[in-house]
Amino acid sequence: MWRPLFLCCWYGGHESPTIRQMKKTFPFVLALGLFASLSACVMPVSERINRAHALAAAAGLQPHVFDGSLPLQGFYRAGAPGDTLYVFIEGDGYAWVNPSQPSRNPTPLAPLALQLAAADSASSLLYLGRPGQYLGQTVSQRYWTSARFAPEVVQAMAEAIDAHRQAVASGPVVLVGYSGGAALAALLAQRFLQNKNVEVVGLITVAGNLDLAYWVQSQRLSPLTASLDPASEAAALAGLAQRHLYGSRDAQVPVAVLNSFLGQVGSRACVETLSVDASHAGPWLPAWQDSRQRPLRCSQVE
Repeated sequence: MWRPLFLCCWYGGHESPTIRQMKKTFPFVLALGLFASLSACVMPVSERINRAHALAAAAGLQPHVFDGSLPLQGFYRAGAPGDTLYVFIEGDGYAWVNPSQPSRNPTPLAPLALQLAAADSASSLLYLGRPGQYLGQTVSQRYWTSARFAPEVVQAMAEAIDAHRQAVASGPVVLVGYSGGAALAALLAQRFLQNKNVEVVGLITVAGNLDLAYWVQSQRLSPLTASLDPASEAAALAGLAQRHLYGSRDAQVPVAVLNSFLGQVGSRACVETLSVDASHAGPWLPAWQDSRQRPLRCSQVE
């Protein structure tokens, strides 16, 4: 039985496996013009925002809006001064209605990075939504389409992390990203390591889109011309402890994307990869919780 909500979900400009199968099985839907009308089933933005706040509150996470160069919704757990700060970065969210039509608001239908953060035991934790998520249409659509990984997005994320670190006097940082959020986590790690202004001790990705050039070519998508590609500076991460979880059933960001990225990292002495029986949407939580029982290699993170 088809579930209408899933039919409305798109990732990074291409459709989910459910939509692909429906197009193959019921091609007449497109011919009748009904396919576009499925967007009406999407959860209202206000409900998506309320659910995110409720999920965060239930986990003891406090809300905070970082009003920097690009406004960002955050949720946090302060911890004690000097505690390692785990920064969770959300995926692309509801960025597209269909391959040619961006959504009006990219607030996620199911904020997976927030779900992981809410279930995590880190004493010091910061979750960051992406530009445009949770806050209404306060920024241009380009920041959830072609410029979703633009330098100014990385800058806004870095500003938010720096402001939070100063506010709670946190210690070193572990960057965590889901899907497109993994690209930003890697870009931030590269930035912090280069500038040496933040002690970053780990990078963890879940279904990470880490090699954009390879991804758009393999998926036959339009290049993200206004975005940075973490694969271009991947070698800078060779000495950083990394853990990458990938889905064995992930058709949106298959393991080949990760392998291409790691090929450019070079040495894998500090790299751990974990295959998970999951699609791009999951389930990720059991594997996430299991992996968090083990420290990252090449660091003293606990």
